Amino acid sequence: MKILNKAKLDHVYHKMHTISERQILQNVNSPFVVKLHAAFQNSKNLYLVLEYLPGGSLFDHLRKREILDEDEARFYISEIILALEDLHNRNIIYRDLKPENILIDANGHIKLTDFGLSKQGVITGTKAYTTCGTAEYLAPEMLSGKGHDKAVDWWSLGCILYQMLIGDLPHTCSTGNKMQLFKEICNKPVNIPENLSKEVQGLLKELLQIDPKQRLRDIDKIKQHEFFASIDWEKIKEKQVTPPHSPGRKEKLSPNSEAVQSELESTNVECSNPGSYTNFAGFTYYKSLSDLSD
Repeated sequence: MKILNKAKLDHVYHKMHTISERQILQNVNSPFVVKLHAAFQNSKNLYLVLEYLPGGSLFDHLRKREILDEDEARFYISEIILALEDLHNRNIIYRDLKPENILIDANGHIKLTDFGLSKQGVITGTKAYTTCGTAEYLAPEMLSGKGHDKAVDWWSLGCILYQMLIGDLPHTCSTGNKMQLFKEICNKPVNIPENLSKEVQGLLKELLQIDPKQRLRDIDKIKQHEFFASIDWEKIKEKQVTPPHSPGRKEKLSPNSEAVQSELESTNVECSNPGSYTNFAGFTYYKSLSDLSD
């Protein structure tokens, strides 16, 4: 269950994104996007009841493994690509692709979660203008303030692939100076180690292009890239490919993990005047009981 405290949403911008997240979760039907079972509220909180995913996040997996081999990375990236394809086909930009938002189910398949920063209705030829997301994964054009489109998700995908294989991000903020980080993202070409295969080097170079017009962004061309030559996309979509890691239903996040503690802290805020936080019209939703076993 995801709990959102209304005291933290007492701004039109936050309310707008919360309603948008609820709409996306209800409307998107993808095998690689977390399913929403119910949404309801009381005077203090909003509640989203999501499917149970016992494998934790890709962030937790990477923290244990540090780096993955190319076959493992190719599997996870392939499923993420199909999740983004479903979103983009609905004119949704995800805008917060990072390992913490990529959950793993009991069988080892991925599910995207947390659509609070996603933008709906971005059709071809139009742009969004809000700068949002996690600093190290932000695309250069988002930082420029000149508008961005679906290509920002492919930049973030490149960042995650880089992180999987190298154990670090293309650009980091070790000094805490985010302005310096943003300057590097916008101006400094990514250094891609030569010990990686030529195929993955090529894919990273194309995904991590500073100019979005030069970036690999066409879904068909992405799928046809030589790095994915061994991938049967239909089998990936039908979950007929065995994941490299299968957590099973008994493996859960530790209550002391950073991800869990962060979520608890973000929801443990009392309203000084709960009655002052109004009803979120249209928020309530209950999935058909016949579908709850899906």
